[in-house]
Amino acid sequence: MKTTNVEPSQGQFSALIALYNQGKLEQALDEGKALEKQFPSTAYIPNLLGIVNASLGRLEQAVASYEKALAINPGYADAYNNMGSVLKEKGETDAAIECYEKALKINPNYADAYNNMGNALTKNGKPNAAIECYKNALKIKPGLAAAHNNMGIIL
Repeated sequence: MKTTNVEPSQGQFSALIALYNQGKLEQALDEGKALEKQFPSTAYIPNLLGIVNASLGRLEQAVASYEKALAINPGYADAYNNMGSVLKEKGETDAAIECYEKALKINPNYADAYNNMGNALTKNGKPNAAIECYKNALKIKPGLAAAHNNMGIIL
């Protein structure tokens, strides 16, 4: 049955997020895929599927989901940030840094992207550049505990 709605209702998406938050990852994946088929032009569904796949350790599938989200919406900073985190986890830190840079170009006030880029730069052996990223994150979001912690570790 075709729907006339272009996007899922808030209730449909909230139910999907609730499954994820409850740790029902396989169910969230199945229901998310069904929503994705029903609403193929909604970028935040494949983004969430990327998050679920990453949580399941399915990193290649997560990257593919983020790429799908970005094909729908090339200006989706969250998808770039999330893909960067998966690429960093895969050991592809240069590619991860590129994703964080794209997220920050879209949203220069994205504290989490600065923090994540700092982590990738730390992995690449660039502590001074990482510290600058953590400082930028903290200028935007002074209470970002992760950035304080990460900078403290480097210092």
